[in-house]
Formats: sequence, C-alpha cells, structure tokens
Amino acid sequence: MDFMTIEPNYSRWKAGLQRHGDDALAAIPPLEIATDTIHVFPLGPGGDAPTLDVLARSFGGNTRSHFLVVFSAALGATARTQGSPPYFSGDQLAATSGLPLLAISDPTLAMDNEIRLAWYVGNHATGPLFGRIAEVIDALALQTGKTPILVGGSGGGYAALSTAHYLRGAADVVVSNPQTCISRYMKEAGHQFLKTGFGVRRPQGIPEPKDAESLQALLDDICPEFDTRVPDAALLRRNKRVFYLQNISDHAHVKNHARPYFDNESFPDRSGKCFVTEDGRMIFFPGEWGQGHAKTPMGLLAGILEGIVKGESASHLAKERLEKSEWAAAKPFLTLLGQSLDRRNAFIQAEKASESRMAVALSIPYPKRTLEYAFYLRGPDGVLHQVPYQKSAKASFELVDVRFPALLTVFAKDNLGVIKTVRRRIDAL
Repeated sequence: MDFMTIEPNYSRWKAGLQRHGDDALAAIPPLEIATDTIHVFPLGPGGDAPTLDVLARSFGGNTRSHFLVVFSAALGATARTQGSPPYFSGDQLAATSGLPLLAISDPTLAMDNEIRLAWYVGNHATGPLFGRIAEVIDALALQTGKTPILVGGSGGGYAALSTAHYLRGAADVVVSNPQTCISRYMKEAGHQFLKTGFGVRRPQGIPEPKDAESLQALLDDICPEFDTRVPDAALLRRNKRVFYLQNISDHAHVKNHARPYFDNESFPDRSGKCFVTEDGRMIFFPGEWGQGHAKTPMGLLAGILEGIVKGESASHLAKERLEKSEWAAAKPFLTLLGQSLDRRNAFIQAEKASESRMAVALSIPYPKRTLEYAFYLRGPDGVLHQVPYQKSAKASFELVDVRFPALLTVFAKDNLGVIKTVRRRIDAL
C-alpha cells in the first residue's frame, strides 16, 4: 500500500482500546461506549493499513439527547513535536456542555511529522474519508438514539461541513471561521497536504503553487476524486441545520471562504446581527471575538449547544443567544451580507480645510471599523480626482485642482467586498 505511519500512542488518552476487523466500516458493529474507548478502524487490508481512530467518551450513563462530534483544527507546534497520533479534540467542550463526545483523528496527520493540517479529506492510501466518517457517526446515532452535533473550527470546520453532506441522519453543524475551499487557504498548507498525502502519485515531485488558481489545478489533477471544496450550502439542508460563526476581523476567511460559501444563499432579514435563511436551516453569525483567526470563545459555543439540546428554533437561537451575546458585532451600516445603505442616515460633509485644501467626510450613525472608503471627485471639466481605498472616512483635495460644481462619490466597501456609494453635488465652498 506504500503507506508509512508514525507509531500511535493510544495510552495518553486514558481510554480503552477496541480494534475492529478489516471490514468493520462496511458493516459497523455496535460500539463499546459504556466506558471511554478508542475505536480503531482499518482503512484497508493488512496489518500496516492506515486506520481511522475515533474516541468515544462519556457515553456511559449519559441520558442527553445529543452527542458531540469534534474535528480538530490544524495542529499547533507543540502537539506536532511533542505528541504522537492520534490527535483528538473536544474534551473541554464536552465537559462544559455535559454532552458525550465522539472525537475524530485525521489519519493523514500520522503520515509524517511535517504536516499539520489535512482537512480530513483523506490520502492516496485511505481513499476519500468523509463518507466513511459519516458511516461511523450514523451508526453511533442509530445505536444510541442520540442526534449528532458536528463541531469544528478552521480546518475542522471544513471537515464538519463536508462530513455533514454524507450523513443520512439528522444533525446540527456548528463551525467557526471554517475554510470552505482548500485552494483559497494558505498555499503552503495545500502544498504540504499534496506532498504528504499524494506524493506517491507524483514521484517526480509536486511543484509549489504560485497562487490559489495553480493550487486548485494541482488538486484537481492529482486527487480529483477527493472533496477539496465544501459542497454547496443548499445541499446540506435536507435534515441538517448549520450554525456558521465568523469573526469579522478574520478578513482572509471572510473574503475567501464565508463570502463564496454564501453566494447562493438568501437571508430575508438583514437588519440584525445574525442571519437566518427562510427555512431556518442556515444561521450565519458574523461576530467579534478577538483579532483575526481567533479561537472561538467557549461561552459562545456552549450557549449554542445548550439551545440546540433544548430544541430552540433557529430564530430564537439567533435573536436570544447570538444577537444579544457579548460576541455580537457592533452593527455596521453595511452588514456582511450587503444590506443596502440607508442614505437618509448617511451624508457627505465638505468644507474648506485651509485656503488651499478641501476636506470631505462621510458621516454615518454606525461604527465604521469594518469598512474601507474611496473618494472620487469630478468637476465640469471631466477631470477625476481620486483617493484610493483607506480605513478613514475622511479625505482632502487640493482646491487649485478642483472646478465647481463638482460631484463627489464616496465608495464604502465591507469585508466581503460589497460596495455601496453615497453621492453629493458640491456647487461651491
């Protein structure tokens, strides 16, 4: 099979161990869950085949109606250098929520010590993984009568969204700052994934991609049968409900992952701080919890899980647990979903800053920290004066260059690249 693996260390998870036969994933037997147990499923014949390792914890005696399924984000430097596979996540969230836990380890991370993220996609030796992971989740849901809640952040969010597409049974999905397309993430991570997982398919070597387009071309060429993009959101909604949490200062994930994922979605009410599709199956929460690609607060996740277990509706969860939470974003005049600008509350000020300069500013009643602004001033002579996009809502122009009357246009652009305009005719100063 040409598969090399790092020796696993199961004992560090303080759980029992159950090794299943080669055909276990074809017909999954009842799992030992009365006590904490790591289940080892071979992903091929022979003793040296890669394995899918899952940890079932706190199922014994737990009467809750749901169980967690947790996918790990990228390994940190400490976990990669000091720990051996399998790599499980979710113990703290399970303890906080009181829910039993099924934690999944990504087998590709056991192939070498260089790779930190493989999105649970699979590799040349395992084959595509999302369908096989879904089989385990469906089997455990049927065995216990509990409903799974798939949870993941960043690369783990990619895995949660993708696995949900393959589940037969009902499920809730809670993801935070997820990637939704491998090629739109860091090209170094995508290149390492290809080298580790599929290097044997290109013994002459895999070239370093220059950009997202060249990385996607490599993915499509080398591993076309694997899910290197999250399936369309609409395909998840038959008996699934998705909570998509996005930190709005994580600009790369907002632009490259959230915005494309919601391209075909329709949110009828865009006036609040949390957005719900008409069928209540897609909940998008653009919030604020630190700078950039920050870890999701435990309190935010725990509140959503509590609402799910209590059977709260999507609209109630959105309004009571998300919009009113401390992590809700201060409302901008443009939402992340392109809410129209109310021009009755936005206007342009223009005045002399000095004998030689004109100062202009866009005044709006909402916080502006998520927006960028560009200014275009055109006089009757047709000459265009420009101030390119910047964080400030103020700009200035040399009066000697300006002819009146002039038309001033201010462009306001949000994190998703949605642009709105405000115009004012300036007859004189």
